[in-house]
Amino acid sequence: DAARRDTLKKVIITSGSLLFPSAAYSEGLGDKLAKKDPSLLKNSVFNIPPSVQVYPDWMKGEWQVMSSFRGYLFPSQTIPKSTLTKDVTVPGFQKCSIAATSDVGKENVPWKMKILNDGQEDRITTLASQIDGYLGYKAVAQTIYNGKSNPNRISVDFVDYKT
Repeated sequence: DAARRDTLKKVIITSGSLLFPSAAYSEGLGDKLAKKDPSLLKNSVFNIPPSVQVYPDWMKGEWQVMSSFRGYLFPSQTIPKSTLTKDVTVPGFQKCSIAATSDVGKENVPWKMKILNDGQEDRITTLASQIDGYLGYKAVAQTIYNGKSNPNRISVDFVDYKT
């Protein structure tokens, strides 16, 4: 019985590899990394835009949040830190280059997060509060967001001459 099962497995595996050659050998992450070609590291899972975040019932309401900066890591082993830090256009080095953390490195920043009754974040209120909190003054004139049409797109209109 065991010998018959083993033979059947071999036949199925062999048939599968003849019908679908890519199934016979699937290049693993280690193989791709060894080739040092970033174009091989594409993964369709990462190209799917996230849907609207739904929070648990116990988070519904308004929250006072305090953000504190705890340092950073440079993810690249090939780009020297000095190259990144001298270019002020890299996100994180200029105020408002990362909207939700408008002043990277600032400590103890208070802001409000609001979770609506449907469990979704009130991104209009939350993002405006984050930006104003990090900058220390009212800088946001208007936040435009429609989670139903595109939960990954948000626009911010700043008060004139405040950023």
